[in-house]
Amino acid sequence: MILLAGVTMFTSCSNDDATYTPSPVLEVSNADLKFDATGGTGQVTVNATGTVTATTESQWVVLQVNGNTVTVTAAENTTLNGRSATIVLNSGDAKAVVTATQKGGTYGLKDGTNYSIGDEALTLNLGLIHSSAVEVKSLADWLTASFDDDADEFIINVAANETGWRRTGQVAFKTGNIKDTITITQWDFLKDIQGTYGLIYQSKGNWVYQLVDLAVTKDNEGAMSFVSGDLAEMGIKIPVTFDPSNYAFSIGNLVDLGVKWTYNEVEYDLITMINYTNGTSIYRNKNTELAAIATLEETEEGVFFNFDANDVMDHSKYEFYALRIGYTTGGYDGYKGAFMTFPYCYMMKL
Repeated sequence: MILLAGVTMFTSCSNDDATYTPSPVLEVSNADLKFDATGGTGQVTVNATGTVTATTESQWVVLQVNGNTVTVTAAENTTLNGRSATIVLNSGDAKAVVTATQKGGTYGLKDGTNYSIGDEALTLNLGLIHSSAVEVKSLADWLTASFDDDADEFIINVAANETGWRRTGQVAFKTGNIKDTITITQWDFLKDIQGTYGLIYQSKGNWVYQLVDLAVTKDNEGAMSFVSGDLAEMGIKIPVTFDPSNYAFSIGNLVDLGVKWTYNEVEYDLITMINYTNGTSIYRNKNTELAAIATLEETEEGVFFNFDANDVMDHSKYEFYALRIGYTTGGYDGYKGAFMTFPYCYMMKL
């Protein structure tokens, strides 16, 4: 007989000696990544079981990792456009993506970039909306310019204009990557346009002229006075109305000049007349709203006033022909003929 005693049998599992490795964890718990145009720092906080790394392809952010915290530093945005940056976080095989955003810069002159002022010396305080530092430089010797950071405004000192005519200067400035200029035109239209002109017109195929003085009498009213020849001896002055906003003046149709002229023992009144043409015929008009508009033009050759009729004349059918002095026994209906006509006239400042 065979006896089996005290036998103990053991079985084993092949996995008992294996090491358990949990899956990596990377969770974003907080991300403060919204930046103003001025830039600054923000942070991303993560829960991670391993070492955290952070990368981005955007040049305007700098990343620094300290444990489970990623510090994001945004540079100033010197453009007017907003932008974003993708930041990739890794911890082992785990990955998370966050996005940083930044507003575009703000910019704008509160009252525009073009200013027209009188001849007197003065100081301009011009507000600027901006988000970047401001650099400023005057481009004219009669302008000095600086920028007050506390008040957010340009301070531009303008010297008195003693040249007797219009002048234009600029102040250049830069904020962020934006460059712009402030343009200042300085003159007193009603003062500076006064003086002697040549009234140039056609006569028998030639260009001839009469000397006239342009003067302001009160407010926006004035006169064009002849200073030589028979018209000067008669004291003829043509009333004008100035339009400083458009650098122009006008002469009305059928305006009584207050001058009498006797011809063949008949006394006549002298009046203004605005004539226009269709290329073959010359027309006059009884509408007192008709006027000749003289508009300022500056060229390399000099300073001119060019005449045209206002919109009472149909510009699609006619063109301005002449400023005429007519003689009449009573207004339009009493018109007898031309005392003096200035075809295709214009004025040149002497």
